[in-house]
Amino acid sequence: GRLVGGILTGGGLIPDKVLDACCGSGTLAAAAAHQGAGRVVGYEIRSEFVPRIKENLEHCGTKDNVTVLCHDCTQAPPIDYTPSLVYCNAPWGKKFGTEEDCAKVVKGVLTHYLPTAVICFVIPRAVLDKLREEVPMEVLHHVPLGTVSLLVVKAA
Repeated sequence: GRLVGGILTGGGLIPDKVLDACCGSGTLAAAAAHQGAGRVVGYEIRSEFVPRIKENLEHCGTKDNVTVLCHDCTQAPPIDYTPSLVYCNAPWGKKFGTEEDCAKVVKGVLTHYLPTAVICFVIPRAVLDKLREEVPMEVLHHVPLGTVSLLVVKAA
């Protein structure tokens, strides 16, 4: 959360509306709320994770600043909410799925949010290479992190 937040707020940008598209444990949503985002929404596809996310947000002191919804981020948004910034640490790896599964999540997020939001992904490098060939986007930041990359993009 700190690396992503530092890159995005380094220029003084504090986004008004933030979406954590793959909420997981709620770390990025909590970080966005701590950094002063006006409204934060987190999507998590696994309903059994939602109570734990809410516990984590309460522990971080951000439960009143973050709305958590059980939702598949590859589908149309369930609420009328246009974020200015989308975080997406797409699940992949031994416990979560393949790089193809990750690519599907990333493409879904791009489809629904790229026209209006800056998007920050943490994704496998192979997915990054494929996306650069398929989706017109302007890369604002690219930070290689071993087998993954942190990528901040906006519409081209």
